[in-house]
Amino acid sequence: MIRDWLARNYYKVIFKVSAREEYKGFVLYSLKNDELFFSHTKKSLDLIERYDSRRFSETRLHLPVIAHVEEGFNYFNRNANAFYVENYFPQDIGFYASAIVHEATHAYLFHKGLDYDSDRERHEIICTNEQNRFLRNLIKANAELSADQKREWIAKNDAMFKGKIKSRWWERDRKKIRISKLKAIFKLSPSK
Repeated sequence: MIRDWLARNYYKVIFKVSAREEYKGFVLYSLKNDELFFSHTKKSLDLIERYDSRRFSETRLHLPVIAHVEEGFNYFNRNANAFYVENYFPQDIGFYASAIVHEATHAYLFHKGLDYDSDRERHEIICTNEQNRFLRNLIKANAELSADQKREWIAKNDAMFKGKIKSRWWERDRKKIRISKLKAIFKLSPSK
């Protein structure tokens, strides 16, 4: 019983002890007060806003919280209505922006009543395709790339995302998620 409550509500503790910033209607948290996370997230949100203003508005509506909590991987936490960030791809703002798009699509589907647990494969395919679509648009808009370079980058991304879907990462062990959450909480506890 306590474990279930903790699983549903631990984010409140995490957010309370995290550094917090607000940006263009989003709330950003960082457990370690990572300035690079805040800067990189803002730049990624700006990129989404510049190249897909409709998607930016939907992201702000359905995924208003982005939290750097380092739980082992990136995912949408429906209890917290937040994107939990492990890796914000410090060398690639465009890819991080596409990861935000991916998780915002999860949030959108959740708010529309499509339950992740009942059809994980469908969810992940939709979200991965939206992430790839966003990256394609960024590549096409990049004036520094030649037409051949754009085709090459698009082909590489298409192959990467196709490989991601084939890997079926969404079938990972959910128990590992719960364990990583508990580890994060215990890291915050003062040692005796």
